Amino acid sequence: MSDEMNSTRNFCTLSKVEKLKIALDVSNGMKHIAERKCIHKDLAARNVRLGKNCTAKVTNIGCFSGDRDRTFYEDIAKGKLPEARWMTPESLETKDFSSECDVWSFGVLLWEIETGGDVPYPGIQARDLLESLKSGYRMEKPMKTSTVVYELMTKCWQFSARDRPKFSELCMVLDTLVTRETSE
Repeated sequence: MSDEMNSTRNFCTLSKVEKLKIALDVSNGMKHIAERKCIHKDLAARNVRLGKNCTAKVTNIGCFSGDRDRTFYEDIAKGKLPEARWMTPESLETKDFSSECDVWSFGVLLWEIETGGDVPYPGIQARDLLESLKSGYRMEKPMKTSTVVYELMTKCWQFSARDRPKFSELCMVLDTLVTRETSE
């Protein structure tokens, strides 16, 4: 994709450090959720709020534990799902959700942060998304995104759920990046 097509359409005034801090805040919140054996199921920029000092808070947590949330699964049976662009291949195919699915969604959220809120998978219709993902398609690196941050996204987008990092690992990497950027 050319640089022109890969440009951010939204105007974003967040600095590189602010974007990393938001990502770190979200990963810490998701680590907390995952440690309690809960699953968010709809992690996306639309479900993150910024408070004082640009502190990010994860909202709209549809948390359930090992006991499946009957209402959520009844909603799935009625055809109500989270937005497909944030869902994993396995969720799109089997309607099954896990903490590893939240990690995938976190990768999409990182892409949203880096693009200033662009809609994920531009140019791909939601109905075509599963086949594109199964054939190996992943979103390209947004302009001005560091290679390290893009590699973090692609690790989150591993096809096999067991190959995706845990939120504790994401927190460590992001904390290191924030520390490095703020000390320069």
